[in-house]
Amino acid sequence: MSIALMLGRPNALMLIEARTQYLAFTVSQAESASMPRLTDVSLHVHGTGEHRCLSGIVEPPLKSHVRYRLIDDTLLVDIVPSESATTQLRVGRGVQRLSGPVTLTIGPTSRCLPPDAVVRPIRLPVHGEATIGRAPSRPENTDDPVAAFQGLLLDGSVNVFGRPVMRSDQLYPAGTFDLSGGTIVSTPLDSPTHGLYGHVLFEPGDRSPGRFATLSVSGSAVTPYLSVARTTLEGASGTEDKIVAALLASFFRDPLLLTVQVIFALFVTFLNLSLTGFAARRT
Repeated sequence: MSIALMLGRPNALMLIEARTQYLAFTVSQAESASMPRLTDVSLHVHGTGEHRCLSGIVEPPLKSHVRYRLIDDTLLVDIVPSESATTQLRVGRGVQRLSGPVTLTIGPTSRCLPPDAVVRPIRLPVHGEATIGRAPSRPENTDDPVAAFQGLLLDGSVNVFGRPVMRSDQLYPAGTFDLSGGTIVSTPLDSPTHGLYGHVLFEPGDRSPGRFATLSVSGSAVTPYLSVARTTLEGASGTEDKIVAALLASFFRDPLLLTVQVIFALFVTFLNLSLTGFAARRT
């Protein structure tokens, strides 16, 4: 135990895998949040009524808010720049800058998609403070009961790993948590260095039974903890739990350190027995 206390806090990593209808993040590094290889995407510039077709690279600016929303078989990507920042579009060798919020429509409802075109799976980045899923709500001006459940986290898991103190290039499993449908998972908002780093994969459905569009999240959470909130139909959060990586990846689970501590304990026991025997012989 004394050896573990002298070594400080363990180094931990959390990996998130989930299926969701909603993910939002704040861009912490513009280069890592660029969206490449977009083809036949509909671009709407809010406040101007402008719609255009886009095939190119979209670069959300630093500190902008990005939302991925899966609605039926279509993925909507909202980009809201902060203050006077602009979203960059790279088409060919040219660069265009757009101020204000924009929305990209990806999927069969895109007005830019050619007839009979096949929508391919697309991978988009997640890089920054993130929230997966949101509370169900009752939208106004609609009688569709399904609309109340748009934006939910469907299912997923969080795997926690620790790094052995003596072999930082390896990982050991420290715990696994299942994420049930309707929960909200978020990284803390108190530091720009904490967040979720990975991607979402949009896979369009083909309208056949059991073949619906999906939005899958995969990434590593570089953060001391994750917040997991239970929700209700009214949208209010119920219980909120925290998955604290450092507590799970404690030194007492480190296989290498456990081996050292066992050897140390055996050595102390042997030393005590030797000293006791030596003292008994002298008396």
